[in-house]
Amino acid sequence: NADGAVQTGNVGTGNKVVLKDAAGTVKATYTVLIYGDANGDGNIYATDYRIIKNQIMGDQQLLFDLYAKAADVDRDGNVFATDYRLIKNHIMEVSVISQK
Repeated sequence: NADGAVQTGNVGTGNKVVLKDAAGTVKATYTVLIYGDANGDGNIYATDYRIIKNQIMGDQQLLFDLYAKAADVDRDGNVFATDYRLIKNHIMEVSVISQK
């Protein structure tokens, strides 16, 4: 996970994927980024929607670094209402957030 502990189950924003060879030597390490997964749990749910709403409304500064990038669903460099709407539409199954 983001703290370095081995994890089973969902892979979320901030998790590390470590590739090792047959001898156990680390060959590459990647950090996971899932657009829309602003809290790093591997899902795009109402919790992500709420975090982004609070960020936009200035209620809380919750998003930093990779999590801010994950919240920037439209990838314009900012977390604004358009990102909030895209996550809402994803949750409501109106559209799907592209991970490409």
